[in-house]
Amino acid sequence: MALLRHECLHGQSHFDWMLGRVSSCADPNARVVRAFRCNQRVDTTPPPFEIQLEPLPDHRWFYLTLVTAHDLSHERGTVWPVAAGLWRSGPPSDAGLDESIEIQFNHSHARHLLRITSSCSLVWASTASVP
Repeated sequence: MALLRHECLHGQSHFDWMLGRVSSCADPNARVVRAFRCNQRVDTTPPPFEIQLEPLPDHRWFYLTLVTAHDLSHERGTVWPVAAGLWRSGPPSDAGLDESIEIQFNHSHARHLLRITSSCSLVWASTASVP
């Protein structure tokens, strides 16, 4: 999992939140990453929160491995890695079509249970400390 700050050439910015999928593909260039655009940092927004997400097309695995700024092709700006961590599917959601996930960023001792709603919001459900 990675959170990137995307600075566009026209001066605006947002965050790209990337969720890597387990893949048996040996070619890292063929692996894809689920991606969302958001206007808030997923890793530092204090709970309880609800963050609007915009689904993006799948991205290359490469973005999960960034450690420095990367200029994007076709004058789309520059991305900087701001946070990384792990995620996994969470327990089934009581909220119908919502997807439940657990995330933990590398810089935190907290594991968050979140819901990605059918209307594309990221909603905080609970937090647990990790020793």
